[in-house]
Amino acid sequence: MKPSLETGIGLGLLVAGFFWRGRRKPQSNIDQSSDATAVATAPPPAELSRRIPPVMLVNLSPLAVPADLETAPALGGRDDVRARVTAAVGRLQPAENGRAAANGSNWSLMLNFGAEDPVWTIAIEARGDGSPGALERLARETGWRIFVPRLGRFADPAALSELNAS
Repeated sequence: MKPSLETGIGLGLLVAGFFWRGRRKPQSNIDQSSDATAVATAPPPAELSRRIPPVMLVNLSPLAVPADLETAPALGGRDDVRARVTAAVGRLQPAENGRAAANGSNWSLMLNFGAEDPVWTIAIEARGDGSPGALERLARETGWRIFVPRLGRFADPAALSELNAS
């Protein structure tokens, strides 16, 4: 029981660090060469409320348990991971500190790839009514698992809308 508790607390602190570090600086380094149509149809993340708690994408089998997070293999090389995410959710708008945003008409995903290559995990803050669907598509098309640090468990991609953000 104690190792599981320690793992859960450690993962929670890790995810909190990703989001805390990303919020300290304003996002002034957004790619200005983005497609005007895609940007115009996507509402700014500030206008979308959070629908699900922050999550992490990890490279683990469906039989894995939370304790396996410590030994999870990398998602892949930075370029390969970004290409797989782009194929699943569309164009990414680069931001600071290894982060990027993907937006749709009623959803926004802020993805934190971290600074390392290879990418070990992606921390995601999802906003908007359509965010559970976008995150489900991302998980299904990449084969990566969704872990919810706040709950200390993996989430079924089809049941993301049932998670409470508060």
